[in-house]
Amino acid sequence: MILQHPDESRHALNTATIVTLSVGNAEILVGEDFSSDTRLLNKLNDPDSHPWLLFPKDKAMSLTTVASAVQGGKKPLFILLDATWRKARKIYYLSTCLHTLPAVQITTDKLSAYRIRKVPAPGYLSTIEAAVEVLNAFDHDRAACERMLTAFDRLIGNQITAMGESLYAKNYGKEPMS
Repeated sequence: MILQHPDESRHALNTATIVTLSVGNAEILVGEDFSSDTRLLNKLNDPDSHPWLLFPKDKAMSLTTVASAVQGGKKPLFILLDATWRKARKIYYLSTCLHTLPAVQITTDKLSAYRIRKVPAPGYLSTIEAAVEVLNAFDHDRAACERMLTAFDRLIGNQITAMGESLYAKNYGKEPMS
């Protein structure tokens, strides 16, 4: 389940859409405050699922720990926030229904492949990269994950081509294929 800020839904580089097109049971909800969103609340209260919020808050468990602990029983439901970091925090603070969910975070020093966005440090991944990390942790169809990342790379490459390599180098201080 992807909770998407309205600004991201209008963004030309909407990677959450790639996730929903690639993963049959993925869903996007658009808004800022999901506290009374019945679709989300129904998912969170489904007795057959175990919801997890993918968000780096205090006491968040690592994804690898969660993946090894979840066996049989309830189906894990991961909630991802699709927004800039500032707007993701806003979604979290406004959506009180998320506050009691157990949190999971991806601990990695991997650099994001999102070459046309500046990230503050290694480990800050785009929504699509975070979704792939979650799916891979649960041995999801690896070929589907690779297709998502290939589509993501193509999307970025097309954007770099459209802006021109010199503008890309000026704005991001690097070569287009780095």
